[in-house]
Amino acid sequence: MSDSTSNASNAPEEPGGEGDARDESGTRDARGSCESYRYVPPPDIPILELTGDWIEYDDPIAGIVPCLFLTYPVGAAPNPDEPAPRDRFDTYPSTAALLFPEEFGDTDDGADDATMPSATPRRGYRQYNSSTDSYTQDMQDPDGSIALRIGADFYTEGFETSLQALYQNRIDCFRVAEIMYRHAAGRGNLDAFMNLGYVYGYDRCDGSYCHSAFDLHRGETQESRDALAYQCLERATHRRHNGEALYKLGDLVKHGRGCERDLARALSLYRQAFESSRHDSPRVWGSAALRLGDAYADGRGCDVDFAEALRWYRLADTGLTLAVDAGDTWYERPLFHARASIADMEQELGL
Repeated sequence: MSDSTSNASNAPEEPGGEGDARDESGTRDARGSCESYRYVPPPDIPILELTGDWIEYDDPIAGIVPCLFLTYPVGAAPNPDEPAPRDRFDTYPSTAALLFPEEFGDTDDGADDATMPSATPRRGYRQYNSSTDSYTQDMQDPDGSIALRIGADFYTEGFETSLQALYQNRIDCFRVAEIMYRHAAGRGNLDAFMNLGYVYGYDRCDGSYCHSAFDLHRGETQESRDALAYQCLERATHRRHNGEALYKLGDLVKHGRGCERDLARALSLYRQAFESSRHDSPRVWGSAALRLGDAYADGRGCDVDFAEALRWYRLADTGLTLAVDAGDTWYERPLFHARASIADMEQELGL
């Protein structure tokens, strides 16, 4: 990590002169003027930092989830291959929302992982009382929307961290995202289940997942990750018009990941994805149309039909072009595939 002066290089020059009391880091001590105070973050604040508390959710996928310090970058990185300094801004959930802790019992203390608290027994909170069908703790984020947003922030940070030298930072961002999505999922947020499907389906944490107080850092196999991805995406489809979850679920069904391979069912899921999103999200219905075009071109779950494939590829071209033009550059490659496939189908049909 950087030293205490690394975040100060771009700060405005401070006035000198009599009474300009500083410590060795160049920052003012208590005698200095508040007007010239320069913030220096504490050293070595990690991306993933647990508070030592846990919340038990009444959902088998969410399980028992750790509470986190929320740490964010402050200032620029000292060098391109070093991370930016971080500081703690809050906890999730807010400590003000946590009351009446319970002990969950002795656990594997995870002493070999510095991000995990080692004290036992674990202290935790029960979010949902199934016997009374009521939520008993932390109503500051009842629908999980705050946890979902925080998870998305860390997922984006991980996705944008590409240097090999910062590999562990990237993984830790995705680990925080997984934990925050599970908090949101435990509060019934179906978008969080879809996002968890991405985390597990693409193995964003590279096998390093934090499942519960009793199973801190279980190394997932490909099969178990696929099963989790399938369960999460299937749950996400319970929300109406979730076309993105439908076509991603179709991808798993098409390849038999976490479920039995079923090409006809995959085709049906792609069609549902297109129909449920055709009036609002071009990137989603364009992606679903691309998959439908591939199915008809190759006869997967249906008879080979080049004319039908061409129709779907043209729809995919339209939707994905709108997505790319709107700034979703991630869809440039699928758009290229759609346009190349249009040329192939036109050649097959003699057009």
